[in-house]
Amino acid sequence: MSGLVVDVFVVYLIRVLVRKWRQRGTSVWEPKKTRIASISRRLMAWGCPIVELVYVYKVDDKTFSGMESIPFLWGSSAEDYVRRNPPESSLTIRVKPGEPEISIMRDEDQDRTQASDEHHALHGVC
Repeated sequence: MSGLVVDVFVVYLIRVLVRKWRQRGTSVWEPKKTRIASISRRLMAWGCPIVELVYVYKVDDKTFSGMESIPFLWGSSAEDYVRRNPPESSLTIRVKPGEPEISIMRDEDQDRTQASDEHHALHGVC
């Protein structure tokens, strides 16, 4: 049993680090308001719970989409995150200059309410 807990924590930590690595250098990208198209908690056979969030945005009348996989330590925290961020909720993303098909969601760009949810997520959820 303790091996399973260690596995969950290790996978969570790796996913958090990979997500932060992907976000490096994106603070200078153009911020853009958009909406959540879909959000769901993905059940994992092993590792930590994941929330998959899909968003759609427009740049120069062209439509693009992006997806974020957000890791959590506890399934209940992932479920709470999904409940607090239903489809059509506001979301701020960053769009790479000159490559509008590349975007990312940064936790620190979200409004205060969502940022508070992210803070709680970090202490029981990823």
